[in-house]
Amino acid sequence: MSKIITKKKANEIADILENYVALFDNLFILESVTKEDAKKAKKNIKKAVKDLREGKIEKVFDMEKVEECALNDENFRSTWINPEYYE
Repeated sequence: MSKIITKKKANEIADILENYVALFDNLFILESVTKEDAKKAKKNIKKAVKDLREGKIEKVFDMEKVEECALNDENFRSTWINPEYYE
């Protein structure tokens, strides 16, 4: 389990991704995307959701990039990053 992103935050991210997939299925008309590409993208997102829910955050995110964002972006840090990580 990642120390930089808590399990609670990982579940919040997973919820957002699940909502995106639901909207993707029901609302979007993608003129330049083939059905196969859309199906593959949804499959990848669903795998990411599963990994996040199981606490396998490192399988979903490049942790070096997450840490870089956390150091350089206050909004990102305050929204997604475990405050104890910097103590």
